[in-house]
Amino acid sequence: RVGVLVYADVVFNHMANEAHLRRDLQYPRQDVLDQYRQDEQKYQSLKLFGDLSKPLFSEEDFVEAFGIKDWKDKWQVQNGRITGGPTDPGLPTLRVCEHVVEQQRAYLKALKAIGVKGFRIDAAKHMTLEHLKRVWTDDITQDVHIFGEIITDGGATEEEYQLFLEPYLQETRLGAYDFP
Repeated sequence: RVGVLVYADVVFNHMANEAHLRRDLQYPRQDVLDQYRQDEQKYQSLKLFGDLSKPLFSEEDFVEAFGIKDWKDKWQVQNGRITGGPTDPGLPTLRVCEHVVEQQRAYLKALKAIGVKGFRIDAAKHMTLEHLKRVWTDDITQDVHIFGEIITDGGATEEEYQLFLEPYLQETRLGAYDFP
């Protein structure tokens, strides 16, 4: 022991853009599940949580695909895909539903069980307050430091601050940081 605390960076609003590999929204994809089956003992020993025999997420766990065009439209930012431009299908956005929330909470509990002492919520402004509140409950937040990444156009008088950061700070007990 040397006094180092571990923080995990958690990405809960979207999954990786694998459109260059496949058309479906199965995570992990089938060839990865096949690898798990081929060396089941190895992967079971490495497993953090979940059932490695089936996908963690599938089509019904994602919202309809569309790229964010108006970054000051809260609904678009929290339901659309982060893309690299008009030809990029973007990062598949997870739906706020019981299955998704259960998996995310199981992941956080498993990380806490191995000693993680804090969490950085990646792209927190892309998560609805409902989603944040369903995931980050008392049993998860107890004894850990949590802060969300909420990038705005800067300053308490700016529109993005009022749309994203202010409600987050007022309606959750989570910390945040911004790069105005």
